[in-house]
Amino acid sequence: MEIVLDVDQLTIGDVEDIEEICGKSFEELNFDKPSARLLKAIVYVNGRKTNPNFTLEDARQVHLNEVTVKGQEPDPTEGGGVS
Repeated sequence: MEIVLDVDQLTIGDVEDIEEICGKSFEELNFDKPSARLLKAIVYVNGRKTNPNFTLEDARQVHLNEVTVKGQEPDPTEGGGVS
């Protein structure tokens, strides 16, 4: 099983649940170097999309090599672009 989180495809409810699980606002979360809580939240929101009975405890059992986080691509015009 591979779990891929595309940050751009999250619903508002997904974001709210991730914030609640992590105890931080979405803007404070580091998707490049996710914490264990963020990984658990990612696995949970993805798991429940295909299995409504998927729990946080189920998410805790997933191996790290099964999780991939796909975020927004960096904006090439930020920091170092020619004006």
